[in-house]
Amino acid sequence: MERKILVIGDSYMNLQMKVESYNKVDGTVEGGEYRFHAFGKSAASAVSIAKLGGNCVFCTKLGKDTNGDRLLKYYEKCGLSCHLIEQKAGHQTGMSITTYDELGHHTNYVSRGVCSLIGKEEIDSAIADCPDVFLIPQEPLRIPHEVEQRVESDDDLSDEPGEKTTKVIRRTVYENLTEYAVNRAISQGIDMIMEYNESTSELHLDSIPNLKALIISDADIYQLTGFSPDTAEKSVRAIVALSSKIKSKFYIINKLGTSFVYDGTNYEFAEAPVSLKNAMDQAEMHTPIFVGAFTYMFVKSRNPARAARYAQIVTLMARSRYGTLEYIPNKAEIDKYIADNRIDLNHNCL
Repeated sequence: MERKILVIGDSYMNLQMKVESYNKVDGTVEGGEYRFHAFGKSAASAVSIAKLGGNCVFCTKLGKDTNGDRLLKYYEKCGLSCHLIEQKAGHQTGMSITTYDELGHHTNYVSRGVCSLIGKEEIDSAIADCPDVFLIPQEPLRIPHEVEQRVESDDDLSDEPGEKTTKVIRRTVYENLTEYAVNRAISQGIDMIMEYNESTSELHLDSIPNLKALIISDADIYQLTGFSPDTAEKSVRAIVALSSKIKSKFYIINKLGTSFVYDGTNYEFAEAPVSLKNAMDQAEMHTPIFVGAFTYMFVKSRNPARAARYAQIVTLMARSRYGTLEYIPNKAEIDKYIADNRIDLNHNCL
């Protein structure tokens, strides 16, 4: 049986619309084609794992509404284990709107909706489900808390000089529960995979003992270490510098079409076929899809180079089909592409 992969995080219904940004009249921008689909980094990774044949449990919250019903049916159709997905009455399913133009520029607007209620109880239940691998959330698991703050100020209406008045100010603060989820996984000895990004950079990254694979972009590792990973030698230097801050069994430096994989001794460039790379422009890659596909194949094969090469193929194929979740290729499509093009996923393989 496939090892169980746990994904915890937000899930949104997304409206994606092409707009003519230059054509704005009386505050109205003309739009073109549009579509609705599932959205969110955690959702993208979970769907990728499931469509490729992985045993993935997705822990999220949906509203008991039309969007929630549609998303739940879609996740079930993709093959996700949905027993940790709660539909909560009286709350809205998370919603996002993505606008993009003919130049590829895009803007996302997000309302988390009921996902803001993912708390410690849900995390505890997910860890208690005994996953073999935990994919560290790529977005913060923020939960809101109302706090009161007493503020003293001079009472301008008082006849007594120096008299103070006290005001109670209520405000919302947000607690990021990603660290809590990681610590719970550590306590249970669960293997973990992580993408380094703005959200995960806030974690105590020097104290994750079961981190098996760290995925990081070439831009981020350059910013962290000062080494531009444009050659094998510089890539190794960058990872050696990074390893003093973040301990992982394997490191994967990632960009569109190519991954550099290092295990502390050996390295390998895991590249997508030239025909796929040449068909793509140099815009940003769909990282959550790569992370999901990598996690699936790494858990299956335990070989990071094979997993990175496989994930590059999946990501580029999804990108060529708009990159939205319904266009992520399934296992049969990927297997056929690999067979038809005689791709050796085990080429070198560290």
